[in-house]
Amino acid sequence: MVGLRRVTDVGAVVRMAELDSITLDTTGVVFYSHCDGSTGDFAFDHVSLNSPYVKLELSPAEAKERADKEIMSAVGLPGKTFDFDKREFAHKFL
Repeated sequence: MVGLRRVTDVGAVVRMAELDSITLDTTGVVFYSHCDGSTGDFAFDHVSLNSPYVKLELSPAEAKERADKEIMSAVGLPGKTFDFDKREFAHKFL
């Protein structure tokens, strides 16, 4: 039994795939969790695995949004939203 916990954005979908302990290829065993509450916690409860290795992934939309936020924070604009695909700020500065 493994119980994993990590914090991410509320509403994000998290995918956990078991990895083969020798090749690190996926074994086909997959579990999904949704982030809930105001903190964005997620958990995989009552999970049985045959390997000690797993791969955790955020759904693509959440991963892109998180990366965009990290980039904006790194350039000194935390909390600002920039659409890198459209190359424009989602909200205009005053």
